[in-house]
Amino acid sequence: MPPVDFRKHLQACRIGIIAYDNSRHDRNNLRSPLKVISYLAAGKSIVSNIDCEIGSLQNKAIYNVTTLEEYFALIIKGYSNELEFDQQVVNSYLKSIDYNALLTLIFEKINQPLAELK
Repeated sequence: MPPVDFRKHLQACRIGIIAYDNSRHDRNNLRSPLKVISYLAAGKSIVSNIDCEIGSLQNKAIYNVTTLEEYFALIIKGYSNELEFDQQVVNSYLKSIDYNALLTLIFEKINQPLAELK
């Protein structure tokens, strides 16, 4: 999907939802941080059943759940604009992102060398 189309979809959403099938947990370790970054950059709180590994944003923009009841309760709160979204903390995180470091980490996790970036 072209970025301009993706941006329109993000803007139409109230929250970002990240859901993984816990029965296939071994595959969850290959997830990409780009979905989280995209939601945050669009100003969307995130409800997720996995750890997005950004502790500074826990309960400030990212909300983790362990039960279906929690999941649906947070989705309803997000849809009602009742989830906190600490723009200052999110902006600080987004400014700290180093894409070269992120790509290196991703390629290390899949045991592939990172090609020289240009």
